Amino acid sequence: MGETCVPIPAGKHWIDERAERIDLAAFAGYLGQPAVADAANGVWGFGPATSPAVLLSAEAPDFTLPDLDGKMHTLADYRGKKVLLYSWASW
Repeated sequence: MGETCVPIPAGKHWIDERAERIDLAAFAGYLGQPAVADAANGVWGFGPATSPAVLLSAEAPDFTLPDLDGKMHTLADYRGKKVLLYSWASW
């Protein structure tokens, strides 16, 4: 779809101009997109807009990957719990 511009609406409740900050959680809500944050590493990610039903019903295949500290995690270990999977690629 290419780049998307988001006009700033009147009231812009997610922008704090005095502090020169944006409330990214509120911005994601405005866009209707899921968001994930890693405060320790200062990273935010936004997913594509989708319905809550899709987010609740999607099931990923099992895999094992390391966390930022090198500890291995297997998705099957989290079955029955809510898990947000976030991936990113530079290509």
